[in-house]
Amino acid sequence: MSRGLRRDGKGDHLDKLCTVTSRFLFLEAVRRPSQYPKSRAKTHFHLHYTSFSNISTTKVGGRAKPEDEKRRIFVEIQDKWMDKAVEVYKEEQKKLPGEKRLGLRGVCKLMEERCWKEDKTQISLDKSTLTRRLNGVPSQAKSNANGGWLTEGEADTIINYANQMAREGWPLSRRRILEHANEICFARYGSAFEGLGHNWVDRFILKHRDRLRGSWSRPLDKIRAQAGNPVAKEDYFAKLKAAIKGEEGEEPIPAELIYGVNETGIQEGIGLKEKVYGDPAKKFQHQQRSGGQENINIIVTICADGTSLPLAGRIFRLRGNKITLYTHRLGHSTKGYTDGEIGVEWIKNFDRKIKDKANGRRRLLIVDGHNSHYTRSFLEYAREHRIRVLCYPSHSAHLYQGLDVVVFSVLKRSWSKFRDSFERETGGKVSKRNFLAVYAKAHLKALSTENIISAFKKTGVVPFNPDVITEAMLAPSRTSSTQSGLPIPLTSPLRVMSDLIDRIVACQVYATNSDVDMDDITNDSDDEPSPDRRSNTEQNLGLLTPTRVAISELGSTSLSHLVSSSPPRSSSKIPLFPPSTISPFKSYNQDLLELEPKTENEKRLQDALREAKDRDRKRKL
Repeated sequence: MSRGLRRDGKGDHLDKLCTVTSRFLFLEAVRRPSQYPKSRAKTHFHLHYTSFSNISTTKVGGRAKPEDEKRRIFVEIQDKWMDKAVEVYKEEQKKLPGEKRLGLRGVCKLMEERCWKEDKTQISLDKSTLTRRLNGVPSQAKSNANGGWLTEGEADTIINYANQMAREGWPLSRRRILEHANEICFARYGSAFEGLGHNWVDRFILKHRDRLRGSWSRPLDKIRAQAGNPVAKEDYFAKLKAAIKGEEGEEPIPAELIYGVNETGIQEGIGLKEKVYGDPAKKFQHQQRSGGQENINIIVTICADGTSLPLAGRIFRLRGNKITLYTHRLGHSTKGYTDGEIGVEWIKNFDRKIKDKANGRRRLLIVDGHNSHYTRSFLEYAREHRIRVLCYPSHSAHLYQGLDVVVFSVLKRSWSKFRDSFERETGGKVSKRNFLAVYAKAHLKALSTENIISAFKKTGVVPFNPDVITEAMLAPSRTSSTQSGLPIPLTSPLRVMSDLIDRIVACQVYATNSDVDMDDITNDSDDEPSPDRRSNTEQNLGLLTPTRVAISELGSTSLSHLVSSSPPRSSSKIPLFPPSTISPFKSYNQDLLELEPKTENEKRLQDALREAKDRDRKRKL
């Protein structure tokens, strides 16, 4: 019965076999409770169910695998054990006459049992299929792979290129993947190739879904992509480490006194989009909201110990039916953004809130590059009250700002949830009169201890760990990063002569500027000397003139015969001299010189032209 179920097609045999097995065990447990106790029946059912769930219910990314993917995995397992069966059968045939050998059926049965024990998957291997494999007939999967438009290497090239471009911020769309594949096929098959089919990309991605996965793109400003580079990262973490450690004689700043601050905009009547459900005939569903687009800026301050400071405003916190009122500070500016005056008032309020906690110790405040954080009044107040101000790298808040990386996304989702709930329950809309009462719920939910600690951890501040900003996160800056130098490196003789010119120019500077050290002139140049040159010039070059230094360095290059003190031998290899063509003498504007000048100015122009021609002729001689 089980063999028939395994052959009735397209993977459904696993579910049927699991169902039949469970019913059989249940009936046996009812009929013979002494032989099949309840715990044992459950155990047998669990073993069978687990084996089939490895194929039928395995999840990828939190979702169940599609039927095609489950079928592909099952075929891969079956082919793997068929290959092992071929090897085992060949080993069996090597046994001496008289020794017991396994036949085709016996080898297939042995591999089925091993697959059950190791992969927890029940397969059926046919002796006819094993015979074909022994005769060199490949499996259907391998035949299909070899018969595709692209070879395995070409497919790897497209996948690696797609992943590289995605890391650098230029992901490939479905259309662009098809374009690259068509270019490869046109190069191989010629103009007779009509192009890949419309569904080819879908099949290609399904086949390589373990290495290539689709996702929705998010915009990244080009200036942000350029700002997130290794140089800025190294500089930022070096300054962060120095600020926490302090100068000589200063105590290090503990985690409970490291703060981060940033502001975010909240729109009164607009929330985030969300997935909703309704009439299946509609492609999208409308969601009514008040639509007010007036922006309210919220300044949020968090601490590395998991706490946060109160907002600048009035926050109502609901506890059952009881309302607790917290009084905070409100600010107003004409343009609606934080200005220098509000920034100074904010840091004064910040100092008052944590003064008792600090108890005279140093504090670290990490801010963004807004001009309100760098006014003279702001910085003077911070210096006088032992508050160290450190700025994130410009346009890099998406990497280093913990509030942007962790907290604000949770805050916006919570705000959208509570704002929609308020309008749905009251029938009114959010305004400045009730904004703080609605926003307070989202604020308290988003600024939990776990979220705040995670914000500092994911940005490498506390605990201090620059490695959390990985190379993959900085990959979008590769396309705009440059490295100085010529495309083709200079040969050794040319580098020597280039260094000679630099030293001669430096000597001229030294003659007019006594502050320049002569040792730097004779030993240093803009380009680092090559290892072979350094070995011959590292001794006593400070006493040599630039010319003598160049002569000494040329002795280790291909032009050593020009500066060698020993005469060349008959066995010496004659150096090759590639001649360069000098342009021939050409007579330009000769007809103008043959004309009779009619005015004094024409005569002067002819004389100037003759002088220029004579000067050019002398330069070529």
